[in-house]
Amino acid sequence: MTAGQRAIFISVTCLGMSSLMTQIVTLREFMNILAGNELVIGLVIANWLLLTGCGSYLGRFAGRLRHPVRWLVLLQAAVALLPFVQISAIRLLKKFIVPGLMLGLHQAFLASFVLLLPYCLVSGFLLPLFSSLGGKEKDAAQIGEIYVLDVIGDIAGGLLFSFLLVYFLSPFQILVFLLVLNLAAAVLVSGSHWSRRAAIACLAALAVTLVPVTLLDFERITGRAQFPGQEVLFQEATPYGNLAVTRSGSQFTVYENGVPVGSSQNVIAAEESVHFGLSQLPAPGNILVVSGGLNGSLAEVLKYPVELVHYVELDPEVIRFVKKLAPGTDDRRVTTFAVDARRHIRSKRNFYDAILIDLADPATAQLNRFYTLEFFREAKRALRSNGVLSFGLSGAENYANPEIRLLASTIFRSLNEVFTNILLVPGSRQYYIAASGPLGYDIDARLAAKNIRTHYVNKEYLLARLSPDRLETARQMVSVPASLNKDFRPASYYVLLHYWLSKFEAGLLLPVLVSATLIILLVALVMQAPAPAASLALSLSGFSGMGLEITLLLAFQVIYGFVYQQLGIIITAFLLGTALGGFWSVRRRVAARALFFRLDLAFSFLAFLLVPVFLFIQAKPSSFIGASAPLLLFPFLTICIGFLVGAQFPLAARLSFHGLEKTAATLYALDFLGAALGALLVAAFAVPLLGIIGTCFLIGTLKLCSSMLFLFSRKEKATDFLPDPPAEFSTWATFLAVLLPFSAIGLLAGPDRTSTVLYNISFTPVYHWGLLVLLAFNMLQAMGIVPQLGTADFRQVLARPILQRTKIHLSRWLNFFAFALVVFFPVFRCYFKIPYLFCHVCPRQCVFGYLRPYLVPAALIMNLDKRFWCFHCCPIGTLHDCQARVAFRPAVLPKFIKVLPLAVLAFTAFAYFRLSADQTQPEAAARDWYTFFFMNVYTSFGIVIAVAALLILTTFKLRRPFCELLCPVGTLSGLLLKIEGLPFLSKTRQDSQEK
Repeated sequence: MTAGQRAIFISVTCLGMSSLMTQIVTLREFMNILAGNELVIGLVIANWLLLTGCGSYLGRFAGRLRHPVRWLVLLQAAVALLPFVQISAIRLLKKFIVPGLMLGLHQAFLASFVLLLPYCLVSGFLLPLFSSLGGKEKDAAQIGEIYVLDVIGDIAGGLLFSFLLVYFLSPFQILVFLLVLNLAAAVLVSGSHWSRRAAIACLAALAVTLVPVTLLDFERITGRAQFPGQEVLFQEATPYGNLAVTRSGSQFTVYENGVPVGSSQNVIAAEESVHFGLSQLPAPGNILVVSGGLNGSLAEVLKYPVELVHYVELDPEVIRFVKKLAPGTDDRRVTTFAVDARRHIRSKRNFYDAILIDLADPATAQLNRFYTLEFFREAKRALRSNGVLSFGLSGAENYANPEIRLLASTIFRSLNEVFTNILLVPGSRQYYIAASGPLGYDIDARLAAKNIRTHYVNKEYLLARLSPDRLETARQMVSVPASLNKDFRPASYYVLLHYWLSKFEAGLLLPVLVSATLIILLVALVMQAPAPAASLALSLSGFSGMGLEITLLLAFQVIYGFVYQQLGIIITAFLLGTALGGFWSVRRRVAARALFFRLDLAFSFLAFLLVPVFLFIQAKPSSFIGASAPLLLFPFLTICIGFLVGAQFPLAARLSFHGLEKTAATLYALDFLGAALGALLVAAFAVPLLGIIGTCFLIGTLKLCSSMLFLFSRKEKATDFLPDPPAEFSTWATFLAVLLPFSAIGLLAGPDRTSTVLYNISFTPVYHWGLLVLLAFNMLQAMGIVPQLGTADFRQVLARPILQRTKIHLSRWLNFFAFALVVFFPVFRCYFKIPYLFCHVCPRQCVFGYLRPYLVPAALIMNLDKRFWCFHCCPIGTLHDCQARVAFRPAVLPKFIKVLPLAVLAFTAFAYFRLSADQTQPEAAARDWYTFFFMNVYTSFGIVIAVAALLILTTFKLRRPFCELLCPVGTLSGLLLKIEGLPFLSKTRQDSQEK
């Protein structure tokens, strides 16, 4: 091994360490900004993997770089510096959010996409670049070696972060460590490939870079910007999350991952969470309080003659602040525990008289485990015979929306399966008091009998809170048919997720569109790959590996409840398995096809095997299993998953090798994009809809199908992998790429909320001016005044490769995406039953009607040159042309059908003037055309959408049916060209040109 190769190997290992630690720090920062919702976190992870996969795909052009080592040094320096910009931008994002509000789903997706874009593209591009520089053989084994080294770096980074750095260094101190690590690797590469002088220059640049990083306290500057208008007393990233304590006047608030977990001087919350439950007991003795200590709950509990009070929090730092800021913790009867509350309850039998839970709604999988059927059974076992369980959920003072009603019914039904008596206390936060013994609403009398004094929970307050009409409303609120909420089937988590999404405009539409985009990208990559079956199986392995890793984490959270402590072990175990699998596979000299099939089949069996393992661990909570499973069983299962993912990657390189850079770029892109799809679908859809058990069955079925498809696929020949011919996208991939905007605009234009957003975007002045400039440029192109897209160098670098791969010019792609909103939007939403034809008489114009005075004349002028608009600019024409390439041989229409476009043109001209005249006569007769065609509702019309769908299907058999039969612009342009081609006009034009 040469010194240059050794430096490359060290550098790629440093990249792996940097990438994983940056990902973990970034994810924690986004959790702090975006309130830690699993769906948002799934979107962030999907964006990370998606952008890294795109960067890896761009790495297929790494072989064209003139000075690849120079680019490697520069990009490694960028990887060292970009995390500072990325983390600072994430923290400063809080300054642009209105206090008290949070980012919606689409804003969170766009923000994470933009902020992650530079780092992920650079780090993804470096992987194929390393593969091309990592040796002289330039074969598939070299790709596997670089893959293993990158994973080894990930393992080292995971171990360092989880067991050392997270306990002793702040996030920005970790970034300083990564800065030194990557710049040192860049110095090593420059010294091994260039002269010593170049290495000294890089070392000097390292020293200069460290000066501002050392002098400026980024941690303090960016940390305090997250809490505008508040004094930050404490802020620290603990192993359980980002903890912050702020003061506003005399009120102290504790935030965990950006969510307030407690606030001092919140007397009403403390009294409600305590006295509704404890008033039911004649003589409460042993009390368990789960969270809520900062509100003053402990002081309220101590008003009773209790024997002992156990107070439980997961994070020891929260307990430290409760002892410092809240009254009651210094009482000798109070004992604090820094453990998982559910694990603590599971260890007790007939011990407590009351369990008081003061947690937030089950908006996350971590919180949902305290509202499941299994938890209620564990709580009942921990209570004495007449013990009381009390907790609160979001309610409604007057009107409860369907999501809140379904949430309340789900929890109530699960609670009613365990406890015979349930007391409902209505309000904006509805409380549930459950017991096996009798309960009563005479809370005021019970408090008076015990001589308990309160500020808010008194006779007048309870008289209004417990009025008969409110009690009846509360009973109706929990009477909706609902499913049981279980550990491995979190029904309430799914309901509350829908409730959270209902507050924003897009709902689940954005994750659906992102998932559809990822699927289209994967299909395009698979269909253009030399070995499609192996490529599909590899992408599904990335999907399944990430999906099963998330499933393991959620299952561990449900069973044990301290997944944050175990997170580093599980992630590192997955990476260790990936490295072992890749190392083992690289050195196997057997038939790659047979081994790949066996590994793919084993992946399916492993997914099915997880189901009985999870059920067994949950059903057998013995001390041996409880002690051994977190340290042995879960890491072992994670290693097995990682082993199967890592072992398939080098085999896929052998099965589909077609040039080092191209093969590495394609495989990395398939792996990352598949993992991105798995992170999004499993977190956002599979677990909420199917539960953990159903998700395992789904992943196992997908892998079983991919292995069967691989088994029966054609065995590739050596001639299939020749790297010389230029790569072309599949015709289906090109068609799907143009069908996606059409479908996306249709989905967004349907619902009123998203249609309003789309309408506002379409009327942005910048968008209009951009379209007009593009329209003018197209007219100059049609006249031959300017060439297509600038200089020859630009066409050679960018335009020609796009044409070679898609058979569509870059200018046509730009026109398609620019005018797609203008042309497609009226198809799905219009004031008239027939879009396009009556825009001038429309009382509320859409973007097409607004631009019609410029768009239609410009299109007619461009069409004078062999229908330039129809065949180069119109999005509908582009859509039909791409579809024609995947369609069968077009059918020959009978001649009388050619009369149809003339009839449509005549109808358009007549209807336009007739409608204009009818609009001036509001008291028109029954045969008024305006009254017939004008709907007076800006909405979708079923017939129009049906006709649009029929045209899409008809294009598989007819060539450009809309353009040739229905479009007035196309018909009029065709007539003008035919008139221009008449003999006497041709002779006149020729004479004028001669003169």
